[in-house]
Amino acid sequence: MLHHNGRQFEIEVNCEQLDYGLHHAEVLAYCSSTPTAGALFSVPVTVVKPRVLGEGPGRLDESMGGSTTLSYEKSFVPGAEDREYVMVPNSATWAELTIRPIDVATTMGAMVRATCLQPHTRYSDTEYRSYASLSDGDEHHAAFAVAGGSTMELTIAQFWSSFGTNKLNVDLTFHGCTVAPGKGHSFAFNESSLPVKAIVHAPIRSEQLKPSCKLGAISSFVRPTKSEVKVSSDPRNQLPGNRLIHDLVLTYEGVSVAEASSITCRMSAINNYVYDGELSGQLTVVSDSSGKVIGTGDVYCEKLKVKKGDYSVVCCLRHEDPVFLKTFEQQMLQVERKLDSGISLPVYGSYSDALLGKNELKKLTLAPGEKAAIFIGRVAGELPKDAKPGAVLTGSLHVASTSTGKQAPGGVRVALTCGPPKKESTSDDAKPDAKDGKSKDEPTLADRLRDAKVSVLAKLTDDAEYASLKDALLAEYPGHLPVLQEEVKRAEKAEDVPRQRAAAEAIVASIDRDQLAIYVAKKSHEGEDDKLKQDMKTKKEALIAALTALARLDIASDVGSAASDASWKLLTEWVAPTDKSILMLSAKKETHDGRHAKAIAALDKIIAGDDSAAKDVKEAMEMKRELLGSEGLGYGCWSLVEEEKLRKAFPQSKLVL
Repeated sequence: MLHHNGRQFEIEVNCEQLDYGLHHAEVLAYCSSTPTAGALFSVPVTVVKPRVLGEGPGRLDESMGGSTTLSYEKSFVPGAEDREYVMVPNSATWAELTIRPIDVATTMGAMVRATCLQPHTRYSDTEYRSYASLSDGDEHHAAFAVAGGSTMELTIAQFWSSFGTNKLNVDLTFHGCTVAPGKGHSFAFNESSLPVKAIVHAPIRSEQLKPSCKLGAISSFVRPTKSEVKVSSDPRNQLPGNRLIHDLVLTYEGVSVAEASSITCRMSAINNYVYDGELSGQLTVVSDSSGKVIGTGDVYCEKLKVKKGDYSVVCCLRHEDPVFLKTFEQQMLQVERKLDSGISLPVYGSYSDALLGKNELKKLTLAPGEKAAIFIGRVAGELPKDAKPGAVLTGSLHVASTSTGKQAPGGVRVALTCGPPKKESTSDDAKPDAKDGKSKDEPTLADRLRDAKVSVLAKLTDDAEYASLKDALLAEYPGHLPVLQEEVKRAEKAEDVPRQRAAAEAIVASIDRDQLAIYVAKKSHEGEDDKLKQDMKTKKEALIAALTALARLDIASDVGSAASDASWKLLTEWVAPTDKSILMLSAKKETHDGRHAKAIAALDKIIAGDDSAAKDVKEAMEMKRELLGSEGLGYGCWSLVEEEKLRKAFPQSKLVL
């Protein structure tokens, strides 16, 4: 009847006489000639009429001090639900819910859910859910964000496993505390804009303020290194009318993560849109430098736990119009990394306090309708390592507190755009002396000539010229560490074992180990000369590197347990066997001595290490596979498991979309 632009009719519903709550009815249509045949069709009509707190047509009359609390009592049986619909006051930003058991036979489990309906917004974005376990004398308190001027559905249900009839008292109280940037200010700022002024308003009731501002994530932005529009011959990609689904594949290389943490890859323009989205599909694949797939994502952004290192991200966008897809060829990718501890920005009560950095605002009370100005101060601590120019630190500004003294839900999003790095301040010791105008640590002419020769030595490619200059430098400066360290590098590159051993032994002999041990054992070096500190640090690093090289040579050459034990014992006097710098060598030592289980334990630490290099992880996994196999413990099945893990972690070819 209604097809092909047929007859139409309008339905007008008068809700004035309806009580608050949920109402449902149907408009039934009958054939006038045969009404006894039953209804031809029905039009369902659903009306939700919320409770209105205070006076006014459908809203709270805040100027007249209207009520902002809803209180009621309800009885519950297992599985029963109670739904209350409430009109949220226009200026409310959060609500506090208190549930008290009045008469409960045993411990009662209750499910609580509060949802505000918003246009073009998912329910989960405005929804609060919790589970409450209630006994006589208990009190369940919850606070959640609300959307002012919307209808909120509050649902409380007794859990199916809670037996008996139970009665609850429910108090729902609305609070409001709005925050807006002052004139000429913005919550998207940089360090030159600080302090930032914010105007706080308590429109509903008196509110206790405990302002805090914290930046909890840093975002970097990258452009695609490669973009390609593809069309698949798969029949599943063919639509009616000879239309084809096209794929736009965007590749983002060199996505750097400064430290192990959680990251989220975002394209805010197209993420989180499903039924009202224009694209046919989205797919995101994150891989590490070895090609291992770390995780995947779709239209909804999800966090991925990653280690420190470089990653590549491939995004596939699908649509039937290739021209439309080409508009995304230079789409930026936002890589958001969660900060472990976050960066706190101080909040002050006046502009002068914010500039001077004193009298930080801890608490403030606003009367109903009162406004106050607060100021976000400058960054006090150090920014993250990846806070490069253009990166954005994001977080929230919270001002209000709940009746229990906790931070109120909600908050205002703030964003700090990173600028150029700060210039490092010079030390007082580097300042020139008043008498001769020279710095105390300024190198002499002889030192500069020596360092220039060492620099030339590292660049020589002719072996004869290198040997001649090396011998001359060692004759003039016996035991000079940079020359001996360069000799070790050259010997390792040439795989000349006797030469490596001689150079490493020369480094060990050139360092006074007793003097170095006494210096390192001191608990404090405060007030000592910076040049001495740097000299001792360089000697310790060179000694550990030389002893590591000697231990590695003894273990690899299989000289016997006595010789390898001697070099290993000398090394472990300066660095612990569990130190990450010698974990691989520690595993090889345990294998050399036949302690396979201890070797595997050391290898597991390398594999699980957040900052382990990819080549070290691969070597550790290969060595573990061999130790579990026929050459070690003889666990063939576990060796196959490690082989599968190795293939997944280091695939032969990268994933192609």
